[in-house]
Amino acid sequence: MVQTGHLVQNLRKSGVRASAEIIDVSYCPPSRYALGVEVFTLADFRRRVSDAHLRTPQRVDFHLLIYFASGTCTHTIDFEPVPCYPGTLLVLHPGQVQRFDAAMRTWDGWIVMSGPQFLRETLTVDGSGAIFDLPSRYHLRGRDRECVVTSIGRMYDDARIAGDARIIDALLSHELAALFARLRLCGLTVDVASGASGANAELFRRFRRDVEVSLAKTHRVRDYATMADVSEKTLGRAVLAATGATAKAYLTRRVILEAKRLLANTSLPISAIAERLGYDEPSNFVKIFRREAGMAPGDFRRRLS
Repeated sequence: MVQTGHLVQNLRKSGVRASAEIIDVSYCPPSRYALGVEVFTLADFRRRVSDAHLRTPQRVDFHLLIYFASGTCTHTIDFEPVPCYPGTLLVLHPGQVQRFDAAMRTWDGWIVMSGPQFLRETLTVDGSGAIFDLPSRYHLRGRDRECVVTSIGRMYDDARIAGDARIIDALLSHELAALFARLRLCGLTVDVASGASGANAELFRRFRRDVEVSLAKTHRVRDYATMADVSEKTLGRAVLAATGATAKAYLTRRVILEAKRLLANTSLPISAIAERLGYDEPSNFVKIFRREAGMAPGDFRRRLS
């Protein structure tokens, strides 16, 4: 039997309601499932959950691939709607918030999920933290699509081999690493899609990793330039080539995204969220949030509830 594992179990345990309340979903498959990767079909997942489950936003603490083989829907990632149709592949990382489309009764495909611990070595398969350098959405065509679907199907079959779980885990780890490497070669990563290449692409990846670590400590571009041992101008060119935005704009967008996650997923006061995000004055945070999100933080939280 196909195991939808922890995703379905946690939804049911959480007493999900048809509301905008976000629930945390962890990688904790059934005790009888001893592997670090789960692969199952979207059709099986769809049969096992209600529309209320699908409408409930979920904050995941694992890496998640969702491939759409047929049908159309709109998946929500970090509060942004993402149109999905045959050939669409979504890549989510720990900490991101997603919501399935309740009107998804006609689509099918695959879900691949793995806990961060299982991927600790896989993440550096090509020396650059492979999965974190992938875009959140692909539209696969031709040979790329065929190879990705074949890879996922093989993992699905191998996860159901009767044998030593340690050996099967090792096999799945290699197959998952190969899948990430293939996605890197699809030519759709942020740096390739935007025109950044070579030194600029590598500098942008360094900047992006530094931002994830130091976001609450500093929002100043010059501090990140110092971390990378380059000038602000050089860093700015790399970020602009990779994203089409300035380094400052990139930092601001990342702050606002984290603010939305905290507003939606915690009961922290606005002042505490501002402090956690590195603002000495809550009023400055409120001003920037209002400018970027088009509403005050409190209004954003109330809209979700």
